[in-house]
Amino acid sequence: MEGIKKYKKHSILKQIMLLFAVTILFVFAITATGAYFYSKDIIQRRSRLLALSVAKLVEQFFYDIDIQYLRDNKVSSIFKEANNSLRKICLNFGLEYLYIIVKNEDEKCYEYILAVANDDEKNNIINKGIKDYPYIKEIKTDDSFRYIIERLNEVYKGVVSQKTINMNNEYGNVFTWFYPVLDEKKQVKFVIGVEYRVDQVMTFVKNNAIIFFVPIMIVSLILFLLEMFILQKRVFIPIKKISEKMNNFVENKGKDLEPLKIESHDEIKEISDSFYKMSDEIVEYVKDIKQLTKEKVEADVQIEVAKGIQYGIVPHNYEIKNEKCIAYSCTYSAKYIGGDFYDCFSLGNGNICLVIGDVSGKGVSAAIFMAMAKTVIRELLKVGKTPAEALNLANDELCESNPEGMFVTVFAAVLDINTGILTYANAGHNKPIILTDKIEFLDLEPGIALGLFEDSGINEAKIQLSNKQGILLYTDGITEAVNPRNEFYGDKRLLETVQKMKGNYNPEEIVKYLKNNVYEFYEDREQSDDLTLVALLYL
Repeated sequence: MEGIKKYKKHSILKQIMLLFAVTILFVFAITATGAYFYSKDIIQRRSRLLALSVAKLVEQFFYDIDIQYLRDNKVSSIFKEANNSLRKICLNFGLEYLYIIVKNEDEKCYEYILAVANDDEKNNIINKGIKDYPYIKEIKTDDSFRYIIERLNEVYKGVVSQKTINMNNEYGNVFTWFYPVLDEKKQVKFVIGVEYRVDQVMTFVKNNAIIFFVPIMIVSLILFLLEMFILQKRVFIPIKKISEKMNNFVENKGKDLEPLKIESHDEIKEISDSFYKMSDEIVEYVKDIKQLTKEKVEADVQIEVAKGIQYGIVPHNYEIKNEKCIAYSCTYSAKYIGGDFYDCFSLGNGNICLVIGDVSGKGVSAAIFMAMAKTVIRELLKVGKTPAEALNLANDELCESNPEGMFVTVFAAVLDINTGILTYANAGHNKPIILTDKIEFLDLEPGIALGLFEDSGINEAKIQLSNKQGILLYTDGITEAVNPRNEFYGDKRLLETVQKMKGNYNPEEIVKYLKNNVYEFYEDREQSDDLTLVALLYL
C-alpha cells in the first residue's frame, strides 16, 4: 500500500510537470521569435517613413541652393550655414549620418557635397574628410563602398528601392536609405543619404518585443503554476485522503464507509468547482491589470515621440511682417497630440502662403503623416502651384502612402501682396473668418479631406482684400472646446469673440486674445485638443 502511494506521488507528478514545462518553453520560444520579427518589421517600416520625411525636409531646405557653389566654396559662409542646417536636422531626428551626394562626371565617381554626423567627434572627422577627399570610389578591401556605388548607380538610373541597406564599415554599423532629388527636367539633381545606427533601431525592436513578450510569459507562467495547483487539489491530495480513509476503513473494520464514498467522488468535484471559480476570477483580474499597464506605457511612449516630431516641424509661433501685410501663426498643444499644423511663408515673388491643417488620429503615425502632408503641400506651393493644384496633387501622393487610412483637413491660401487678391482652396477644413467691416465666415466649398480618395477635385476661389482687412484661420480645437458643463465653444461664440476685436485687426493680438478666451471657457477642465490659429492683415 505504501509503495503504490509513493509511486503515484512522485512519478506521475514529475511526468506532468515535465510535460507542462516543455510545452511552456516551446510556447515561450515561438512567442518570443514572433514578437521579435513582428516588431522588427514594424520599426523598419516606420523608420522608412521617417527617413522619407527627413529627405523631404532636406530637399525643401536645399532645393534652391546652388550645389555647384557649395562644392567649389567649402569655406564660405553659405557652405557653413548649409552644413549647420543639415546637422540640426540630423540631431533633431536622431540620425547617425545625413549627407548630400552628387555625381562627379570629371572624376567618374560620386562626391560628397555635405555630410554630418550625430556624434561631435565623428562629425569633425567626416567634415575634414570630405574637404580633403570627398570622392566615393571602390576600394578592394571594403565591399561596403562598392555596394554604395552600385545603389547610387541604380538611383541615378531611376531605380529607387524601398529596402533599407545594412552596411558595416569603419564608420559604424548602420541602416542606409537613399532618396533622389529631381530638377525641373526630372533629372537627378542630388541624392540624400539617411543613416540610422543599427544598435539604435535594434534596441527599440528588442524593447518593443519585450513589451509584447513579457506579459505573455507572465500570464503563461501563472497559468502553469495554477494548473499544477489544480492537479494537486483534484488528484494527489484527494488520493492521499482516500488512501487514509481506506486505511482507517481497514483499521476500523468498515465503520467509516460512508465518509469514504463522499470523499472519493463529491468532495473532489466540490474542490474543483470552487477552485475553478476563484482561479478564473484571478486570471481575468491579472490579465486586465497587465493589459491596462501595457496600453498606458505604449500610449505614453507614442505621445512623447509624436510631440518630438510635431515640435520639430511646427514651431510654437511664427510671424511675417513687411510693408504689405502682417501674418502671425501660433499653436497651443494639448496633453495628447492632436495633429494640428500650420505653415506661413513668403514665395520668391513676395506673395504670402498660408496653410492650416488637422490630421486624424494621434500618436507617432499621425505625427509622421502630418510631417508628410505639411512638407508636400509646402513644396508644391513653393514651385508655383495654386492652392487647389497643391491640395489635389498632395492628396494623390498621400493616398499612395497611407496604409493606416488616415486623413487630414487643410485650408491653403496665397495672398498677392500687390493687388490684395487672396486665392484659396479648402479640403474639408473649418471655414475661415473674414476680417472686414463685417466679420463673417468665408463662404466656400467644403471640399474633401486629403488622403481619403484619389481625384478629390478640390476647387479654388478668390476674394479681394482691401487695406486693413484680413482673414483668420483656426482648427476645430477652438470650436469644439468643451467646458465643465459640457457646452461647446461653437461657431457663434467664436464670431462674437472676434467681433470684440473689430477695428483692431492686429494679427498677434487677435490670436492671443482668442486663445485666452478659449482657455477661460475651459475653466478648470483640461485642454482636450490642440489650438492652432493663423491671422493675416493686408496693409
